[in-house]
Amino acid sequence: MTPYIVTAVIVILLLVMIVINVVQQQRQKQEAERRQELARHKAIIEETEDLLPFAGQMPISSQLVAILYGRLADALNGAFKFNKDANLKARADDALNQQQQALQHYRPSDDNVRLPDNELQMVQLLQAVKRLIAVLRTEFNKGKVDAEVFRNEAAFLDRMRLKINVDGLIARGVSAKTIKQFGSARQFLNKAKQLAASQAHQDNYLRAKLQEIQLHLDEINHNRGAALVPPKAEKKEGDIQQPDDVDLLFSPKKKW
Repeated sequence: MTPYIVTAVIVILLLVMIVINVVQQQRQKQEAERRQELARHKAIIEETEDLLPFAGQMPISSQLVAILYGRLADALNGAFKFNKDANLKARADDALNQQQQALQHYRPSDDNVRLPDNELQMVQLLQAVKRLIAVLRTEFNKGKVDAEVFRNEAAFLDRMRLKINVDGLIARGVSAKTIKQFGSARQFLNKAKQLAASQAHQDNYLRAKLQEIQLHLDEINHNRGAALVPPKAEKKEGDIQQPDDVDLLFSPKKKW
């Protein structure tokens, strides 16, 4: 075998190795992208399936229910492209069927919200509402939700979030008042009053809550125990820090 033939064989082998390496890297890249897309679709599926039970507990419109089922169907079909599991396809078809049923049996949102008495359940409901708002905005940005539907549903969810916050703060205030922590009670009640009064268009629920808050504040002001609170412990309403939604309910109960 001449040196030229040996050299040619070596060059060919090197080229074959390079091609094989490139092909392997491309396959690894495609597999990584496949796993990443599959994980993304699974995350959407899990989140949406977590929200659907909460949607059943809330007086939300059938439009929003249909949006959730449509999102679930899209994610299941997306996952099916990367994992040919017949169960995924069957679940996607069922989600589409549920979406059509929701659209055929229209039910508007109901502002008469019945909030849970348990603080933990209230926090869970508040978190679900915030996640629903995020999902609604995401689907709208994808062009899958009509602008008018988005405005109506977003406005309803914002009202529900406000009412949960107001109710939670009142419950905290009443609890603090019961154990004669009047400084904390005033802080919670004043914050609830500020939130309820901030709405330009108040419904019967908020008007009733404002009256309830004022009754509690009047009771505190006329209670002899309030005089025992040192002045330096009291904070002006304007000095109260403005926490976020979940922080209002999760914040520790202060002793004054």
